[in-house]
Amino acid sequence: MSTSPKRWPKRASAGGALALACLLWSGVAAALVTLDLEDGATATVRIAIKDPTRIAVAGAPIQEIIGSSVQGEGNPAGTLRVTQDAGQGDAYLMPAEPSRAAPTSVFVVTEHATYTLLLVPTDIPADTVQIRDRRAAVARSAESGAHDRPYNREKSLFQILRAVASDTPTPEMQIEELHTPVVLWQEARFVHERRYTGHPRWTVDVYTLTNVSTASMVLDEREFVTGDVVAVALEQADLAPGQSAVVRVVRPAGVQP
Repeated sequence: MSTSPKRWPKRASAGGALALACLLWSGVAAALVTLDLEDGATATVRIAIKDPTRIAVAGAPIQEIIGSSVQGEGNPAGTLRVTQDAGQGDAYLMPAEPSRAAPTSVFVVTEHATYTLLLVPTDIPADTVQIRDRRAAVARSAESGAHDRPYNREKSLFQILRAVASDTPTPEMQIEELHTPVVLWQEARFVHERRYTGHPRWTVDVYTLTNVSTASMVLDEREFVTGDVVAVALEQADLAPGQSAVVRVVRPAGVQP
């Protein structure tokens, strides 16, 4: 397979990253947070750097918190620790390393809805973020079978990313070994290792990125987003000189990189 003709975006400058952080900060209230959201909506919230922040959805237990930064068995290098309270249906979020805490995003999944939270770690006391969803409350009160539930796009994306990361692809998926160099940045070596096809909705491309510079490199999922990319999962965000990380990129089925 030949090198992709599409150019990946340039790396964000430190100034751009700072501007983004300030933008996220500006829309956040400084008190107890109650969010009025609907399924698929996004909100920005502050979380404590040194203490767990409680996340709750009014009237609905949280089934899962998913995101490429969530630390777990399949992602030990994740920068966000998540603990779920099965009894209460709540979740607790905390940066894995307070000194390296950075803005990130997660999906909060309940039975009837998925909400996106843009998390901004801040030096504040532990607090509670409560999500209120009046439409989901109506849906919960209505009688509907599992086959009537709407398709959950975000959950589908993270299910396929998990399957690829744990090397347990679904039976219909095929794996194509490539090991093809791709032009990226001068300070990085980027190799297209393999491609997963056969899923009815998504194709997953797996890359290895190696820091070939003499300085540390901090990665951001947004640096790998082009017009046809729908999701990016980084195995590790901070790379020392010579260190490598796996980058998994999801595109619609049939779309070539």
